[in-house]
Amino acid sequence: MMSAPRPLSLVVPNLHFVDDLAPFVSSFHVELDHIIRPGATEPYQLVDSTLAFFDISGFTKLSERLATLGRVGSEVLQGVINFILDGLIGRAGLVGGEVLKFGGDAILVIFRGDGHQRRAAIAAATMMRFVESEGRRPTPLGVTRLRMSVGMECGVQAFHLVGANRRELVVAGPVSSAMARLEGAASAGQVFVGPNLAERLPRGWTRSVDDSAQILSISTVIRSTPSDATELAPAPFPRDSGDLAHLISPEVLEAIRTSSLASEHRRVAMSFISLDDTDTLLATRGADALNERLNAVSELVHHETTSLGVCWLETDVGANQVKWILVAGLTTSTEHDVLRAAQATIAVLNNARRAGIPLRAGFNAGRVFVGEVGHHDRRTYNVMGDAMNLAARLMSRAEPTTVLAAMPIVDELGSAVRSTPIQPFAAKGKRKLVEAATIET
Repeated sequence: MMSAPRPLSLVVPNLHFVDDLAPFVSSFHVELDHIIRPGATEPYQLVDSTLAFFDISGFTKLSERLATLGRVGSEVLQGVINFILDGLIGRAGLVGGEVLKFGGDAILVIFRGDGHQRRAAIAAATMMRFVESEGRRPTPLGVTRLRMSVGMECGVQAFHLVGANRRELVVAGPVSSAMARLEGAASAGQVFVGPNLAERLPRGWTRSVDDSAQILSISTVIRSTPSDATELAPAPFPRDSGDLAHLISPEVLEAIRTSSLASEHRRVAMSFISLDDTDTLLATRGADALNERLNAVSELVHHETTSLGVCWLETDVGANQVKWILVAGLTTSTEHDVLRAAQATIAVLNNARRAGIPLRAGFNAGRVFVGEVGHHDRRTYNVMGDAMNLAARLMSRAEPTTVLAAMPIVDELGSAVRSTPIQPFAAKGKRKLVEAATIET
């Protein structure tokens, strides 16, 4: 049985990190690692919080344009991304928000402690105002306009630590699912708020969209923000970099320690692997069963990526799902990156199917931006680009237990895989229908 929510010491970004590892791990992740020891009876923690998903639009298109400028384009893109993320993460931190996950051009932020609902709304309003006022950025190819959509909800949810060799933070539950759906429904410039959160905000801060969402009134929130809002932010949990290596992807860790986090446009192979119906499993069998399933998939991913030299970059949040992101060629490229990534992805799905766990995956390869981005206190090694987005779209289109790959990559793999074409389909951000095929070995 799940225990009642246990009070955690409350977290905000520490503005003076210990050394080079600290910014790559959230204080929340470190705190859970201290609380949930390996072999713990309950390898998850129930936390009352507000979760907010901030999705920035315009980075992918800018990345594709700047790729034509070579190294200069990569440096310009990194500068634009850092300017925006620095402003967003800094504003969230002022009222106790902390970035749990980076996902391409998006960030997942948690707010906890007394008044976390109001502080989350204040952060969302000030962050949206920042993007509205500073989102037009000059580049060598002209001015680009960045915009943002936001989904937010509050409540109690279990947060999981999975894996034996690498302790990965997994966000999965009804609050994060509601948050993801709300962000997906919001248009650029909108902050959608779930019903639980709306009930806990001052009157007039939101207006109704429908029964499942309300929209935050940015101007009303900013006008009525109390002067002591930043003083309500809780104290940080300390991050000791000597204890952080097992919380970071080994490939990223090696790059950090060797100072080889180059920011560039490079060709990588990538896959998104999805475990679906996580909320259904949680509701019917409980958090222990969900944690067991998350661990089983993570161990499969760890084994196959380690044996084939592919990077398990991170897990990502979704509505009623968890995604594992695999990348080959992240820090060093070889002629075998596409084949190794395909073999690892197919092996994970095959072994999961034998264990009675239906997964699905999208697979692609192409030139993307890779580089260190973020705030001086909270950073990541990011992968961003149209090829990455298409891999995610392919995952969404794939049937259970199948790997769906873009047709040019299927042709590149040749006789190394068996393929079955599917009907071309329309995908967000694509003018032409996407041609794809399922692949297996």
